[in-house]
Amino acid sequence: MMQTEAEGEAERPSGEIVDAMRKLQETIYTNAFYQKHDLRKAMVDLYSTHLLVANLCIRTDEEMEKVKHILDLYHDKISRLVQDGLVLTFQGLGLLNETELYMQVFNDDALRTLKDVSTTIRSALLASGVHVLPQKSFVGQITVFKYNEDQVARGLKIQDDLWMPLMYSQFGQQPVRCLQLCNINDKPRWSYYRVEWQRSLEARQDKRA
Repeated sequence: MMQTEAEGEAERPSGEIVDAMRKLQETIYTNAFYQKHDLRKAMVDLYSTHLLVANLCIRTDEEMEKVKHILDLYHDKISRLVQDGLVLTFQGLGLLNETELYMQVFNDDALRTLKDVSTTIRSALLASGVHVLPQKSFVGQITVFKYNEDQVARGLKIQDDLWMPLMYSQFGQQPVRCLQLCNINDKPRWSYYRVEWQRSLEARQDKRA
């Protein structure tokens, strides 16, 4: 089975966010080291970070082309949702299932817009019969540490005392400029994913200028 992720993200994390991630990872990793917790393999690569808006299971090449076509059809509608620009402010940390630590979106209006983008994409794909994985809740986030399935099976967890003292830290801003369809299985060795499709979310602004 081919599994892909459809992601709304800037072309790459802003310098401000990358610097904040680097400092945060160094601080938490150092604290963990002194407590004899090895978080090295849970550290997320700084330049593979992304803002996930929908997680899909795509089984065939034909279905991949179908998803691309749907995204093309809905591109203008999605662009209108962010026509005034979408800049996310990241402040505070969250922990998912004791295995994934992330920086979270602080500004409610921007998070609401990001949710609208996610809902539009998910609804369009579901209506066309695409297998969209269930999503219990939507949280705009950039993952900083994450254990994989094998590590989770061995009982590895991210301890609260490693990150809670930094829970309310401010990390900076990240513009969202494009939407990508990313393949996390069929990918180059040097990357977390391969981009299958990409469109700018600033196109409508350019046309109106």
